[in-house]
Amino acid sequence: MKLNSAAGLTLALMASMATAMAQNTPPATTPGAAMRPAVRQRGGAPYTEPNAPETKYNYNETRKPFFYTKNGDEFRAADGQPGPKYWQNRADYKIDARIDTVKNEISGSEVITYTNNSPQKLTFVWMWLDQNLFKQDSRGVKQVPLVKSADGKVLQSSRNWGMGQIFDAGDKIKSVAIISTVNGKTTTTTAKYLINDTRMQVFVPAGIPSGGKIQFKIDWSFISPDYGSDRMGIVNNPEGKVFQVAQWYPRMCVYDDLQGWNTLPYTGESEFYLEYGDFDINITVPAKNIVVCSGQLLNPKDVYTPTQLARWAEAAKSDKTVFIVKPNEVFTPASRPAGKSELTWHFVVRNARDASWSTAASFVIDAAKMDMPSGKNR
Repeated sequence: MKLNSAAGLTLALMASMATAMAQNTPPATTPGAAMRPAVRQRGGAPYTEPNAPETKYNYNETRKPFFYTKNGDEFRAADGQPGPKYWQNRADYKIDARIDTVKNEISGSEVITYTNNSPQKLTFVWMWLDQNLFKQDSRGVKQVPLVKSADGKVLQSSRNWGMGQIFDAGDKIKSVAIISTVNGKTTTTTAKYLINDTRMQVFVPAGIPSGGKIQFKIDWSFISPDYGSDRMGIVNNPEGKVFQVAQWYPRMCVYDDLQGWNTLPYTGESEFYLEYGDFDINITVPAKNIVVCSGQLLNPKDVYTPTQLARWAEAAKSDKTVFIVKPNEVFTPASRPAGKSELTWHFVVRNARDASWSTAASFVIDAAKMDMPSGKNR
C-alpha cells in the first residue's frame, strides 16, 4: 500500500511540473506560425508545429451545426415546420388596370384587404413599389457595374436593372386611402405614407388589432421599361409590341415572427417573399389585343367571338390543344369582337402569392383541359 501511494504521489508531481513548464513556454515566433495548425497539449496552451504547412482550417466552421440552428418554439419547430401557434398574415387584391399601348403606360386602382393574424397590433404597414427599381436614383441602379462601349458610351453592364434605358420610370402613386366600415357605414380616409426606394410605408393611426382586417385603396401608374430585370418589359416585334407585365402593382411586404417587417430593398437580382391571398383582376386593353394572365378567365364571352367561344368549350373537354385564335386569323377583323374600341378581361386567382399578365395583338391562343389533383378540370 505504501509503494502504491508513493508511486501515485510521484506521478502527480510529474504532471504538475509538466503543466507549469507548458504554461511558462513562450509563444512560437516562427514566420507564418499563426496560419499553421495548433495542437492543444494535454494540460497546456495550444502548440504550433513550426514546420507544419499553412492552412485555413477552422475547427468551429467545420464542426458548427448546419441543421436546427435555433431551438423550436410554439410558433415553429426547430426544423422550420409550423408550431401550434404558427400564424401568417394575408393580403387579398382587387385590381382594375388599364394599358395605353401608345404611351407604354399601365395604370390601376386597387383595394388591398389585409388581415393581421399576428399577436401584435400594427400601426403601420410596408408595401413594395417594384417599379422604382428602374428609376435613375434607385439603389439597384447604383450598385450595377458600369462599362464603356466601343463608341465611348458608359452603359449598365448587368441584366439586373433595365439595361441602361433612360425613361420616365418608377411608380407614380396618385393616392393612398384607408377604407373603414363601422356599423355598416363605410368611410375613406386619406392615409399618410412615406416612399423609400422600392418600398412604401403607410401609417395606420388607429392600428390594425391582432385578428383584425383593414383595406387600403391605392391609385397608381407607371411607364413600362423595354427590359426589366428578366421579369417584365416590352418586346418590339415586327408584328407589334408584346407587353410582359410583372412587378406591376403595389403589394404587401411580409410581416412574420422571425424578422417583423421584411423590407430588404429590391435591387433587381432577388426573388420575392410575399403573403398569400386571392386576386380579382380586371385588365382593360385595346379591342385588338389578347390578354393572358395568372388564374382563370371569368368572362370569355366578353372578349372572344362566337366562333372562338365554341373552340373554348371544345378545349375545356379536350386532352389535346385546341386553337382558340389560329395563326392565320391574327390581325383579321373577324378575330376580335366587333363594335368596341376596348375590352376588359376579368381573371381570378385563388390563394396565390402573385399574379402577372401579358398582352399583344399578335397572340396565337390554344388551350386544353387540365386535370387537377382535386379531380376538377380546368
